[in-house]
Amino acid sequence: MIKFIFVVKRKPDISSQEFRKCWHDANFVSLVTEVGKLLGASDFHMSLVLDVDFNKELNAARGVEETAFDAVMEYVLPSSKDLNAIMESDAFKEVFAELEKIEAAFIDFHHSQRCFIEHHDPIIP
Repeated sequence: MIKFIFVVKRKPDISSQEFRKCWHDANFVSLVTEVGKLLGASDFHMSLVLDVDFNKELNAARGVEETAFDAVMEYVLPSSKDLNAIMESDAFKEVFAELEKIEAAFIDFHHSQRCFIEHHDPIIP
């Protein structure tokens, strides 16, 4: 199984509250969902970092003053088979371009990262 992960940092001029509003916007969520369908995702998750003291304490213990990201988007894919063809398709490119236009309003692309990862469940004795 592989996952497509997007670790998201909000733009510096966007408040946490405004970021959350954009993250939950129906049009944004609809496009995120459509990307998942086009990728053949078996599951996907949209997670927001909690603005709680414990998170700040965890980071401070390692010398980190500010949380590196505000949210995580994760698509679960059964395999990488046909992934290149899917991502090169006109349908995917169209939806993905529309999604990126919306994201550009509130996501700091320079401080956000996307990657494909290989998922392994640990074997617990």
